[in-house]
Amino acid sequence: MEQSEASKPRKARIDLRMSAEQKDLLEKAAEITGQSLTGFLLSTCLPAAIAVIREYQNAVDPEQAEHNDSQTQSPEPVADDTAAVDEQDSTAPQDCLLDRILF
Repeated sequence: MEQSEASKPRKARIDLRMSAEQKDLLEKAAEITGQSLTGFLLSTCLPAAIAVIREYQNAVDPEQAEHNDSQTQSPEPVADDTAAVDEQDSTAPQDCLLDRILF
């Protein structure tokens, strides 16, 4: 049985440098939506990344983009399990999401 993206072990990390004000803004948005900062960033950034990739594909190869659109499923929801993220020392569970978009 295949694991969903949300339940796969998370091993990749991204470190971001930002101003204290930017960090406060992101933390406030996460709090308002009831998510951890990691969950908030993943749930907002991944759909944006997918949209950018699709737009690029449509511009470069409209025929392939049509094929990709018919094969692509919506991304699975990101589990907002901060304790599990901390235990696994990770922030990004995306192993094959991009492959699902491109092929």
